[in-house]
Amino acid sequence: MSRTHNRMWRALTVSASIFCLAQGALAGPKDDTLNIGMLRETDYLDRLHANARETQLLSAILYDTLIYGDPQTREFKPGLATSWTQVDPTTLDFELRQGVKFHNGEAFNADDVVFTFKLVMDPASKLLQQAADFGNYASVEKLGDYKVRLKLKEPDPTVLNLIASRLIIFPDEYTQKNGHEAHRTAPVGTGPYALKSLVAGKSYVFARYPGYVPAGRPAASIANLNFRVIPQVQTQLAEFMVGGLELSFDFDADSAKMAAVTPNVKVSYGGSTRYTWISLDAAGRSGDTPMKNADVRRAVALAIDRKAIAEQLVGNGAPVLKGQCNPNQTLCVDEPLASPGYDPAKARDLLKAAGYPDGFKVTLESSEDLRSLGEAVQGYLGKVGIRADYSTATLPAWRTRYLNGNSTMSLLGWGGGGGLDVDYAIATFFNGSPTDYARDPEVTKLVAEGRTTLDPEARKGVYRKLLTLLNERAYSVPLFGNVSIYVMGGNLNFPTPKIDSPDLTWAKWN
Repeated sequence: MSRTHNRMWRALTVSASIFCLAQGALAGPKDDTLNIGMLRETDYLDRLHANARETQLLSAILYDTLIYGDPQTREFKPGLATSWTQVDPTTLDFELRQGVKFHNGEAFNADDVVFTFKLVMDPASKLLQQAADFGNYASVEKLGDYKVRLKLKEPDPTVLNLIASRLIIFPDEYTQKNGHEAHRTAPVGTGPYALKSLVAGKSYVFARYPGYVPAGRPAASIANLNFRVIPQVQTQLAEFMVGGLELSFDFDADSAKMAAVTPNVKVSYGGSTRYTWISLDAAGRSGDTPMKNADVRRAVALAIDRKAIAEQLVGNGAPVLKGQCNPNQTLCVDEPLASPGYDPAKARDLLKAAGYPDGFKVTLESSEDLRSLGEAVQGYLGKVGIRADYSTATLPAWRTRYLNGNSTMSLLGWGGGGGLDVDYAIATFFNGSPTDYARDPEVTKLVAEGRTTLDPEARKGVYRKLLTLLNERAYSVPLFGNVSIYVMGGNLNFPTPKIDSPDLTWAKWN
């Protein structure tokens, strides 16, 4: 099907969908409820247990962090901590905000902070990315009712970024009584919104928390937020046309163009630290696959026209990546890297030299929301003889397979919760953890070196070497840096974030 015919079909689908919509409450200021569309569900509402974009979005309004990462200015601002002091290279002191209460009425103090730090330090907690993100914490000490000291094992230039982007604070009494898994579906935070109700896989409703104490951001303006899982962009657009939605973060480039010419709908484009790439099982965790051969992995990289994918499927200036990081991230030194380029003839030669003159079969996996991209990758691979059986699943199902080492080739997007440092682009996937499909000791050593080097110029040298090594050994195929697309109803005023960590606290009605 041509792109022109595809657009026509999608337009007809949208038009037809309008007549199939169930009657319900319309979005907008009438009932002070902001209706938001999501393509996929999330199995966790807090970012300590999951790091999907949807989890990040919901967690941001439920919880506060000690340090607030402003999505507009990209600055670190006081959050639950009114100030912090670097006592020495491995010691941080936090002065805490007074007068704050959790959604259940518990008073916030140093006990909650100490409890949360100890939770993320305890291997028995089995939290997401626990060793990678919090493994450098040595100890935490209560210095007073509103003062806490954190000791690190080694100097860490990324510690503030991780505290701002990952370390939400749990109430100690509630969490001790119910277990930290309770936050999965019954979260209790200090954020501007509290959970009102949820229907797993369908909707998540939040009400403005009247007791919120502004901590780096204002109190919420809109009374209620209703997140609805609508797994088709066409149906979401139809909802916008009849006033059933006022906000979505899920539109692709073509759908956004259609939305932009829809009455009473506006589209804006924001910055992102997120990027999309292909993971290859170089370590053979999923079995004795062709991906263990470096020339095969190089052939995969050369087979894919990343520039065409970025322009046609993403657009709006999405950068074609030269290495395993987004240029918006600090110290993403991709400028000296040699791009693998697009050379299908050379890809076929490499496959022949590797012993696969007729190609081979492989399974390509992704979550369902990446289907259009996955189909494009599947097509490119087929042209050089790599016959990819493309399989999609829900995000939780795909993630389980990935973490269990069952993925030979996966397509995935990674934002790391808006992590501004290049470490967050690389370390999670090359640190020997369940997300590491390279398992290269030289690579993991460089990851550790980059994480503990304080001097910016020295760190830049480490990451230049690391990114070069990842390319030379073809452990992955970086595709493009994402562009954040925001589709909004005309009644909504939501400042476009400069990073991909939208905070709906800033949303208000015109």
